[in-house]
Amino acid sequence: MAIITKPVSIDKGTENVITLNKADLASDAKVVADSYFSDQNNWKSVYVVYKSTLGNQVNDVVFDPSESSPTGNFNPSLKSFDTWEVQSITILDFDNGSLYIFRDDLTVVDFDINLGDLIAPTLTSVSIISNNVDTTKSLTGDEITMSFTSSEPIQNISASIKGQVATILNTSGDNWEASITTNSSGPQGLVSFTIDFEDLAGNVGVQVNSTTDGSSVSHGSLAPILSSVSLTSNNAIQSTALAKEGDTVTLTFSANEILASSPVVTISGATPTVSGSGLGPYTATYTVLGTDSGALPFTINFEDTTGNAGVEVSSTTSGNPAMTIINGAPVLSNISIASNNVDPALAEVGDIVTVSFTASKTLIKTSPSVASILSNNVAIDGNYPSYSFNYTITESDTEGIIPFSIEASDLAGNISTPYTATNDASSVDFQIPQVTIAEQLVSDNTQNISNVNDLVGQTFLSNDNNTLSTIEVGMFQAGASAVGAIEMKLYTAIDSDAISPKTLIATADNTFDASALSTTEELISFSFTNQTVSLSASTHYFFELVFTGVTALNSVITIPTDSNSLPLTEGYVDGMAYIGSGTLNTANKFENIDLVFRVI
Repeated sequence: MAIITKPVSIDKGTENVITLNKADLASDAKVVADSYFSDQNNWKSVYVVYKSTLGNQVNDVVFDPSESSPTGNFNPSLKSFDTWEVQSITILDFDNGSLYIFRDDLTVVDFDINLGDLIAPTLTSVSIISNNVDTTKSLTGDEITMSFTSSEPIQNISASIKGQVATILNTSGDNWEASITTNSSGPQGLVSFTIDFEDLAGNVGVQVNSTTDGSSVSHGSLAPILSSVSLTSNNAIQSTALAKEGDTVTLTFSANEILASSPVVTISGATPTVSGSGLGPYTATYTVLGTDSGALPFTINFEDTTGNAGVEVSSTTSGNPAMTIINGAPVLSNISIASNNVDPALAEVGDIVTVSFTASKTLIKTSPSVASILSNNVAIDGNYPSYSFNYTITESDTEGIIPFSIEASDLAGNISTPYTATNDASSVDFQIPQVTIAEQLVSDNTQNISNVNDLVGQTFLSNDNNTLSTIEVGMFQAGASAVGAIEMKLYTAIDSDAISPKTLIATADNTFDASALSTTEELISFSFTNQTVSLSASTHYFFELVFTGVTALNSVITIPTDSNSLPLTEGYVDGMAYIGSGTLNTANKFENIDLVFRVI
């Protein structure tokens, strides 16, 4: 009966472990009947003989099995042959008992033996530090120390730092230090190092040249560098790029290494206090003065803890804009006002009034800039240097010279005083078109018109210079259905007597189909917009309704229903003049009336 089942051969570089099994040995027929020998704890030694498979070289291993981790001294990785086979095993006890087992019998019992330490040692932790104030820097004369821990006991340790041979010190157990005092030779910059070592079995560890914790030391006069240099302000409009008098500007920066004391900062010639430490961030603040203008200048001077001075910084880093100082309120000039009326100095309902001006600097066209016409806030349009704002006149606006105001803000929030007057004496007068009743003419002097070629006309006095847009006459059909066309002609009159000589100046753009007259009151419009008809102030005009081919017409002059509560005398309704006299009956019709009309 054999004693070993695994492995009976060993390969170079491979650890082969064989375990002794006392129970199987005690029951083996080849074991001498010696109780002292049968107790594995009393074994004195185990002797294993190996032989190379490709030659006659023989090696042996002797170890004490009573040791907690018994090892021999045979390391096949140091031999010239790759494969070795177990030839025999001899076990001796303290009572001179022995057991000899030859190779042919190694087939049954577990008998694992540690053939020696074949695993190379490693360094489980490595760090480097300098005794400089900044432990990541060193100058000549500083001490650089590496601390490292091995995975097992090691020997024959050697190390170099910055090309200098290091002194080795065992601090405790598997913990070591290697150190140098730096000299003036060797390269500047990141310090390089090497550590060589082997374990007690002679296994050589892989040379180490890097730390496990990312630590490093730079040697020599390497200037520090600032990063992320930026300027910001508390400006309410553009805090990243603009500031004005009274705003606070903050300079912020960081460094790529620890700086010595506080950097020296100037901003626009002032020397503010700098806060921050280490790598930063560092900050310095400055209150903008009224004398500041344009790009805000600054400088930063600094050095690291080893005394290396950085290059003076006077600009922000990429992606961070410079700070521009804009002081002084905008100055507005060439202020002018005009309407789109034929006469730009006049405005009617629906006309657009525009204020234009030139600014001394680029303006913000929204808040805090404020522009108004007739007390109505309006939007500012345009681009530097020319701007404008406008307003469309409504019937609810107050007549008279149109007021305006503009308070302009530049990009930094400097706001001008209100501008309320033009520079060229221009103005716009808003007047609702007015006409004054003169003398009417109705052919049969009644309110009804029923005959072809009946004449209905009205003289009126224009109180203002205006462009005629529309004349509307209120009427409805009270009798049988009518047919034919109704045309309007406009004349100038010598005076209020419409029968006096008059001159035709315009015919309305449209005619009206009498059959379209409603049985309820409505305004019939006659337009003059396709032509320019200018009405002059203090001038009499006469309009005439011409009924061509009209039959069975029984039309009544009336007023729009929405105005039937107004006095039926000369007055205004929604900016339009109604002229006439008479009373309004319950059917919303005029009785005993001369004529009601409006001129727009």
